[in-house]
Amino acid sequence: MMEPTIYKMNDTKKWAMIGYWLYIASFLITFLSIVAIVIAYVFRDDVRGTYLESHFNYQIRTFWIGLLYAVICTVLCLVMIGYILFIGWAIWLLVRSIKGLRLLNRDQAIINEKTWLF
Repeated sequence: MMEPTIYKMNDTKKWAMIGYWLYIASFLITFLSIVAIVIAYVFRDDVRGTYLESHFNYQIRTFWIGLLYAVICTVLCLVMIGYILFIGWAIWLLVRSIKGLRLLNRDQAIINEKTWLF
């Protein structure tokens, strides 16, 4: 039987930080957001009950809500408004990532990790 892997808080904090940076980099290389959500799912259970859990939950919700927004924008591109909404989606993703990084650097939890906005 394999022993569970125990990560130090600093290691998982680095992975949370990498997740936020991957979301920012996904503007250039789209599949990096998939890497970010995989990291969040992998490390979330290891940090249950700590402030880092809120960051991984926030990253997971950022991916799924962002995917929903992107699908809506894509459909609305048929009537041309989707192109404008994609700018809003990009700003939304950038603000969420920067907010998460800022709080992570201060060792603070995401206050409302279930928000649909910022």
